[in-house]
Amino acid sequence: MKQNLKSVEDMIMEEKLIKNIDLENGLQLKLYDASRKLAGDRWLVSKREKIFIDEREKDNVMKEIQDSFLSSSLSYFSHSDFPQKYVLKKFNEKIKKDSWCKNI
Repeated sequence: MKQNLKSVEDMIMEEKLIKNIDLENGLQLKLYDASRKLAGDRWLVSKREKIFIDEREKDNVMKEIQDSFLSSSLSYFSHSDFPQKYVLKKFNEKIKKDSWCKNI
């Protein structure tokens, strides 16, 4: 029974690739639409903020969120140092997490 619920949840929460951007530093930035229909004509369009909108407004709201994200983040992700700094940050987080677990 639990597996069936997981499969249904996966189908409902399926993300759709909406934009693929080749960055100057050689990386690709992929934007996904993870919105989901809640009931009737209501959609949840953001995971961080609970934005419930009318179905007729969905495309415009998604475009506004995408444009806002790109205008504030694209230069950050495109910077030549971003890949190395990101990997180093994740490595340090893993080391910190692993050392914390060993002390338990």
